[in-house]
Amino acid sequence: MDSPGIDRDELVECLEDLARGNRLSGGLLLTLLSLSRLATGTPPGGEISILDVATGGGDFPRAMVRWASRKGYVPGITATDVSTEILELSAGMELEASRPGPGGIHYETADALSLEYPDGSFDFATCSLFLHHLAPSDAVKLLGELGRVSRRGIVVNDLVRSWVGYFGTVAFT
Repeated sequence: MDSPGIDRDELVECLEDLARGNRLSGGLLLTLLSLSRLATGTPPGGEISILDVATGGGDFPRAMVRWASRKGYVPGITATDVSTEILELSAGMELEASRPGPGGIHYETADALSLEYPDGSFDFATCSLFLHHLAPSDAVKLLGELGRVSRRGIVVNDLVRSWVGYFGTVAFT
C-alpha cells in the first residue's frame, strides 16, 4: 500500500476497504471508548489534542472529530502518515505542508519511528493497525515515541495474529 507507483484507484479502494473493516470489526469503537476513558475530566468546551500516527485513510481521525463534538470537546487532531499520497487521499484535497484539513484535522507527513514533535505536544497519541507491521525493536521505538509526545495517554489498537483472525480476514476480504 505504501509502495510508490501504486494505481491511485486501487489505493482508494484499499483505503475504503480498511475503513469498512475498522468500522465493522469494532476497531473504531474500541479506540473511541479508550479515548473517552482517558479524557475523563476534560470539561465540555475544553480543547483536546490528538496525534494519530500512521493514519492511512484517515477514518480514525474523522471518527475522533465526531466523538469529540458529541462529548462537547474542541478537537485538534493531527493525522500523520509517511505517505504524502495517502495523506492527500485522506484529506480529500491537494496537501501542502502543515495545511489544516476539514473538521479540525491537520494532515502532516511524519515518520512514526521518529516523530518531530516536542515532548508532551498532544493530550493523546493514537496508532491503529500499524504496530503489527513492525519488527519488535521498531514496535518498542514507536511506543516510546507515542508516550513521549503525549501528555495524558496513548491508545494503540492493533490485531493479534491467530488462525481465527487469519480466516476471519480471508472471509471478510
